[in-house]
Amino acid sequence: MTGTTNIPPGGHREVDDTASTFSFIGIGAAIILAFLMFLARSNGIVLAILGLLLIAALAIAAWSIREMRRWNPIEVVFGEWPLTLGSSQQLHVHRTAKTPVPDGTIALTGELTCTERVTYQVGTETRTDTATPAVLPVSGMGALTQGRFDGTVELTIPLDRGAPTLELNNNQITWKLKLELTNPNGADKSMSFRIPVVAELARPHQNIQDAPPEAGQ
Repeated sequence: MTGTTNIPPGGHREVDDTASTFSFIGIGAAIILAFLMFLARSNGIVLAILGLLLIAALAIAAWSIREMRRWNPIEVVFGEWPLTLGSSQQLHVHRTAKTPVPDGTIALTGELTCTERVTYQVGTETRTDTATPAVLPVSGMGALTQGRFDGTVELTIPLDRGAPTLELNNNQITWKLKLELTNPNGADKSMSFRIPVVAELARPHQNIQDAPPEAGQ
């Protein structure tokens, strides 16, 4: 079951519950659309459009409920939280099945991105620019055994690309991690979430910076 993974001291657990969220959205949208169809029952064109949207909403709800019945949410456990510049750690990814699934090997892929959004004034005009100073691939492997998936991903925050997380009125720097599980048995899944990166060097880099100069330098 989800929530049973041990979190190390100073660590953090991210849980992806997308299926539950989409099920509520799909059911809510279906109810609203059904009510609108009742109000627009005398208008054939509007009724047809709302009918198509209702079918789409019901499909989303059905897929989400099916996903919830088959799998528990994915857990990603960080050994360090928040992250620091130059830090490296091994993420542990877990997921358990609610119904029997074949054993197998599952590839973990994804990317770590740093996005900067700057808002500034040019005369009376407000402008916003967005840049992506870092897009870094991440990868790992895992195994699905007796209904439980366990995998690991190596994650490194670079020293010379991107910047610490920053959210001001005129400047926002955001780090985001996206992971994809590719299962040959059909249980593919993707998830993404923000991660905080503080304006500190990781301990190994602090030691290098604070080390005394060698003789003769």
